[in-house]
Amino acid sequence: MAASIKASMPHAYRSLHRASLSRSSQIFVLRRQVSSSALRFRALSRMYERELEIARLAVQRASLVTKKIKPLLQQDDEVNKADDTPVTIADLTAQALVIGAIHHEFPHDTFLAEESAQILREDDGLADRVWSFASSSSKFCGSHINDRLWSPSSKEEMLDVIDLGKGSGGPKGRFWILDPIDGTMTYMKNQQYAVCLCLVEDGVKQVAVQGCPNLSLDRLPMHEDSVDLEKGGHVVSAVHNGGAYIQALSETPMEEPRRLPQKNDKSNITDLLNIVSHLSSSMDHKKVEAICNKIGIGYPGVDIWAQQMKYMAMAVGGHDVMIRIPGYQSHRTAAWDHASGQLICEEIGIVMTDVYGKKHDFSQGRRLYANFGDVAAPAAHHPQILKAVQEAMAS
Repeated sequence: MAASIKASMPHAYRSLHRASLSRSSQIFVLRRQVSSSALRFRALSRMYERELEIARLAVQRASLVTKKIKPLLQQDDEVNKADDTPVTIADLTAQALVIGAIHHEFPHDTFLAEESAQILREDDGLADRVWSFASSSSKFCGSHINDRLWSPSSKEEMLDVIDLGKGSGGPKGRFWILDPIDGTMTYMKNQQYAVCLCLVEDGVKQVAVQGCPNLSLDRLPMHEDSVDLEKGGHVVSAVHNGGAYIQALSETPMEEPRRLPQKNDKSNITDLLNIVSHLSSSMDHKKVEAICNKIGIGYPGVDIWAQQMKYMAMAVGGHDVMIRIPGYQSHRTAAWDHASGQLICEEIGIVMTDVYGKKHDFSQGRRLYANFGDVAAPAAHHPQILKAVQEAMAS
């Protein structure tokens, strides 16, 4: 990192040399330059320093575990829930590990998570499989990570911890929103998925950490197959009003966080890159296509399944716009599909609203009952895109 800073600041280093500062002064200046990004993040996130530390570790562990157990999963390790959506033992293992770690450090906080232990309480064999991974997580992430975090000591304790995720949130107090694996379908295909965690306090998103275990940034713009199954992966985090940061996912202690730059506003709306998900049966794709054609945004753009990976596509993956218009009026999206990714994107200057121009309200419970759809775009273009969306909905 020192070399990259030196390369990007040649005048500063030439000035340092010409001034013939003492060796101790040179070392002090260099260290201050190297660590300035990390120090700024620490200063801005001081109120939530412990929360951020534990959240990063918990997501790091869950990201490594889910990635490494994927080759070990059997055909019957994926089942359908009552709503006919898939869940794997990896989802349930991740939820047990993340909630357990956070609950141990912050016992008065509550949790709003996607999964429950009901399916495990009804299937001892499946419960045993989840317990086999949750109880041996150090094999997949290293003891230096696992030893810093709480882990369940019995299968029954694991089930109880998973069920802590049944919370309902609300406008007051602290709760954590968790999606242990967003993109279960693409996870099973070795494509993009995310481990998503966000702390909400009194209705405000305060801390977000998102693990993207398969994400490679070597090939942009990001797509489903921009993966590195061997060494790739990143952890992206943000603190409200403190910026967004990225680290390479690692089995060893992760590198110092690098600050993500503010989203550059491309001058022409026709240059914006669009994100869609044609596999989503709940969205009105024809209406979105008509909007994009009207204002000159390329359609269909890139198809990315996991909702939270769409946010990462905008934050780090080279994409710019996401328009989601539900196909029916009663549709209300789940809070865990949006919380962490939205905070990260907001911290780099992407404007997030629903189709009516309202900010998303995470104080309403397990779903975003006060909002309908999504419009995400750089600040310079969001008003024009939102206007086109509203005109299309009124027609």
